[in-house]
Amino acid sequence: MAVPATVSIERAAGRGGGVPGHGKARIQDVATAAGVSIGTVSRVLNNDKTLSIRESTRNKIIAVSNQLDYVPNSSAIALRRQKTDTIGLVLDDVTNPVFSEIIAGVHAECTLRDFNLVLLDAKDSARMMTGLVKNRYLDGLIVQSGYGLKDADLAKFSETVPTVLLNGPGIGGVPGVFLEEDVASEIATEYFLTERYSSVAFIGGSPGPSEDMRIEGFNRAIRNATKTGARTAATVIRTDGWRAVDGTQAIAELLAGGDSYPEAIVIANNGLAVGAMSALADRGISIPHDVSVIAIQDTWLSEFLVPHLSTVRLGLRQLGKVVVRQLVDVISGEAVEDHVVKDPKPRLILRSSTR
Repeated sequence: MAVPATVSIERAAGRGGGVPGHGKARIQDVATAAGVSIGTVSRVLNNDKTLSIRESTRNKIIAVSNQLDYVPNSSAIALRRQKTDTIGLVLDDVTNPVFSEIIAGVHAECTLRDFNLVLLDAKDSARMMTGLVKNRYLDGLIVQSGYGLKDADLAKFSETVPTVLLNGPGIGGVPGVFLEEDVASEIATEYFLTERYSSVAFIGGSPGPSEDMRIEGFNRAIRNATKTGARTAATVIRTDGWRAVDGTQAIAELLAGGDSYPEAIVIANNGLAVGAMSALADRGISIPHDVSVIAIQDTWLSEFLVPHLSTVRLGLRQLGKVVVRQLVDVISGEAVEDHVVKDPKPRLILRSSTR
């Protein structure tokens, strides 16, 4: 192997790198010091296998680059390659505790595949996406289904940037990756029916694909129980959000008819459950003595509520990993269909919010 050429380069006093008159070294500086063209420097530093050049010249260029501390402009490289190694993740509410597990899965898979991750809140997504897409800053986009972007914006961006929907079926040619939300809701409801609770309510969040699946699971369990002769009063309350305040308002609506209340409540997520449990306590309704509660999806928050919240655990982290894998396939030009994450399967976690 040839020994890299020794190159003497005068540095400007007080500078950490570069050449006299400049701060940060430029590709022109490397080319001038090595006595070659800018194009040759670029092809050598990008390891162009088709370049025919003397080994001594190649070594000299590398040596000059190292001595000048030359760092190629990553944006320029990305534009030339038409690739930024960056994925955007658009969520309805980045403060939702459920998303911490999903984000962890997305981040882990991005790291494994050498992608950067940009996290965006849906409230600002359309405006920000326009700039990011226009300037080609993203290789791909993951959008929370039903809550991330309007269908018109989704269609517009997916024409330019490979896109996959998170936690919902595909729309208009954009594939989706989602969990068995209906199965989770059915498991929670069936538990209460099996334990012979005489009345059960479901508190849901914003209308959307995942919420529709949860309600379908609840109703399916009620229908199946009715076929066996069981008589259970069932109520569905839908809210406009997923936060604690929405859960509080749902309890107010549920109890608006008087002093009666259901013996059991299935709640769509942890955020709603926090508000609902607080509202029940404020009204002197004891959990689980008066009302038992199970929430869909299990987060770190569940174990620290008082009483500890019973849940149906879903593969949130796995969802995050799979959606990145699907997006990478779309970026690669492969045909991708909707994918349901069935491993791990929904699992009932009983804690002290159920009796």
